[in-house]
Amino acid sequence: MLGHELSHVFASLLCGGVPKKIRVSKKGGSVTLSKSNFFISLAPYMFPVYTVLIVFGYYITNIFYPMGNYQNYFAGLVGLSTAFHIRLTVFAISQDQPDLKTTGKFFSLVLIIFVNFVLLAALLKLLFPSAILLKSHYLYIWEIAIKIYMRLYYWLSIAANSVADRMAHYTLN
Repeated sequence: MLGHELSHVFASLLCGGVPKKIRVSKKGGSVTLSKSNFFISLAPYMFPVYTVLIVFGYYITNIFYPMGNYQNYFAGLVGLSTAFHIRLTVFAISQDQPDLKTTGKFFSLVLIIFVNFVLLAALLKLLFPSAILLKSHYLYIWEIAIKIYMRLYYWLSIAANSVADRMAHYTLN
């Protein structure tokens, strides 16, 4: 719950907003901000707080103390925290969160998935600089996005043509 609300606060600060009040309990949480937009509303679903803290902790520590021997442990922590983020995101979406309603569920879900892929790749690049090739990863994501939108366009055009055919049939009769 704390990570969720802190994501709203962090996003608000990035957008020039000011956090006014934060409330976190076992039953839920809320934050009052001086401004809001879709980025601020969707931040908890796009920004894996604990994963970011782990990667930056590793990165900063590695500057002062070589962490090569512990890289696998950090990779495990990144995996666990990412799984935790994904699980909480799926749970929150299934609970019909008001954060998703303001921008529309379809747009929100597409943006959440896209930003998670991009951000996770960037975090893994920090953790494994020589093993992760961001250009090929981002090109792959772009190709998948194009295929998804082409498929959606195809299905929607079939549906639209079907509706148009039925309407023409009824107007002729």
